Amino acid sequence: MTRSCILFLILMLVQVCQDAFAQSKTLSFGLEVSLVNDRYEILDEGGHLTQVPLKSISGGVIASKDFGDKLFAETGILFKTYWEGFGYNNGLVYPSSDAFNSVLVPLRVGYKIKFIKGLSLAPTLGGALGINTDAIKATGKANGTIQTSGSTLSYSYIENENVSRMFFLVQPRIKIELTLLKRLVVSGDFYQSFGFAAVNRLDITYSTDNSPDVSAKAISKGQFWGAGLGVAYKFREGK
Repeated sequence: MTRSCILFLILMLVQVCQDAFAQSKTLSFGLEVSLVNDRYEILDEGGHLTQVPLKSISGGVIASKDFGDKLFAETGILFKTYWEGFGYNNGLVYPSSDAFNSVLVPLRVGYKIKFIKGLSLAPTLGGALGINTDAIKATGKANGTIQTSGSTLSYSYIENENVSRMFFLVQPRIKIELTLLKRLVVSGDFYQSFGFAAVNRLDITYSTDNSPDVSAKAISKGQFWGAGLGVAYKFREGK
């Protein structure tokens, strides 16, 4: 059922973007860069492990086409590195490392709400097809210790290979656009990415202060939040 819904959404977005690109006389190309923070679901029998900030930078090129004054469609190619890690009792020291590199191909449809000349708010709904470009990379593993609040955590983990190398993300976002000199568009946005299939999983074993071993998992379905900046140039305008 989930796969059918994802396929339907992809086909719908493709059709909308095709219609938009066929009808529009305004084409923009630009760059987009975002500060992103990866999110993991922690399944811990001992209750000691927590989510931690896993921030990085993603970016790429975006093509956009308007049809009418309000509706627009976007697509492009973005490059993102997914990170992995977990914390212990909400301590400030935690292990983290890059998990894999990915290519994201977004499809978005938005609606511009104009405030004043050149300034608009644009709620956007879309998704992104993600591809793990490090699928042949050796399985990651690590071990170490974390000390916090007078307690010591000894851990080891290994990346589980039973994950999706190609995945789909739903990405609602809100964007503010400022048009300068009729052709230059500067934008800022905030968005969330939600996934459906595990793209990275850490199988963790740990012990606290030499207690018996505890099993845990940290699972990413590709989810992250992002805050970005973009700049684009309209090189062709409708009359």
